[in-house]
Amino acid sequence: MKENLRNNKTNELLSIALIELLKEKSFEDIKLNEICNKALVHKTTFYNHFQDKYELLYYVIKKIQKDMEKHIDNDKDIIDYYLDLAKAYIENIKINKDFYNSILKSNQNGLCMDIFYNLCIDSVKKKIQNSDYHLQVPNNYIAKYYVSAVFSVITEWVVNGMQEKEDTIIKYLEILIKNEKKIQ
Repeated sequence: MKENLRNNKTNELLSIALIELLKEKSFEDIKLNEICNKALVHKTTFYNHFQDKYELLYYVIKKIQKDMEKHIDNDKDIIDYYLDLAKAYIENIKINKDFYNSILKSNQNGLCMDIFYNLCIDSVKKKIQNSDYHLQVPNNYIAKYYVSAVFSVITEWVVNGMQEKEDTIIKYLEILIKNEKKIQ
């Protein structure tokens, strides 16, 4: 039990260090030594927890994704589930504004967004697979279609300085997803 607490604490320290560094520079420019120094963790200890900084990045983003999904009602239909996922993502952006500003505004942090994107696609595909929907389009196409659309809208919102309120962006997404006729 004590060992598990220590592992969790070390993972947390490394995660926080990486997030803080991502606010300052692109992921590719971050050196392993910088992560370890900021976390006050020896490099050997780092390698006891992660293979490399890429595995740490995946761990950090996966943890953020899991935290977001805790607030989503899995009993809703796929569209409402998807809108709840978008709401959770937007709320997380609001809480961690500097982190997302860094990864969304810099093309050099594309790897971060690719991980988020793929985790969201996996989440939507699982929701579709675990439902009793009889869809005419394969799950992977549906997931990519909706995740791409939502990511594009949210990225545009962040890059433009988050001028609209979160509720307004969610309303736009709801209109786009639920009823495309309202766009006209």
